[in-house]
Amino acid sequence: MFDVFDVQQHVTGPTHLLGGTLDLVATFYGHDVNDLCVDPAGIISDHSLITCSLPSTRRDTSAPTRVVRAWCKIDRSAFLQAIRDSSLSCTPSSLRTAEELFAEYDTVLRSITDQLAPAHQVRSRVRPHAPWFDAECRATRRDCRKLERLTQLTTPKEKSGLQEERSYKSLYKSPILQ
Repeated sequence: MFDVFDVQQHVTGPTHLLGGTLDLVATFYGHDVNDLCVDPAGIISDHSLITCSLPSTRRDTSAPTRVVRAWCKIDRSAFLQAIRDSSLSCTPSSLRTAEELFAEYDTVLRSITDQLAPAHQVRSRVRPHAPWFDAECRATRRDCRKLERLTQLTTPKEKSGLQEERSYKSLYKSPILQ
């Protein structure tokens, strides 16, 4: 079975009081195990205590930076007024090429966004790779955060309804717990 998954087993002797090899240290081929020690069984348990050192390298990476804008904080009416006041609201000359018009469009909109939502750099957190954090975990976290945002958007009246519901639940549970 180990060969199928390209894994090697490092413990060679018995690890149980009755003589079987039940406790293992397994790594992929090419990964070394240092200072492997199998203590005799029967001292604390009927199994042996296995200790070893696994060499690892820690990548020292600096936190990457990225450029972001606070799009959600833009005043839409100010944005629309800035577009109306710009050269984009005028009828273009028929002598201008498409490339010139696209260049003007890009320049003017960048200028407006630089005024209303200036670009700034933020550091991204470097997180170690977690093999257990799969697509299902990511989807569950996304759904949970979506629900958290929805509860933040509820009105005070709706929140008081939630508070009443919680108080009813606590009243219901309290006789059960006593």
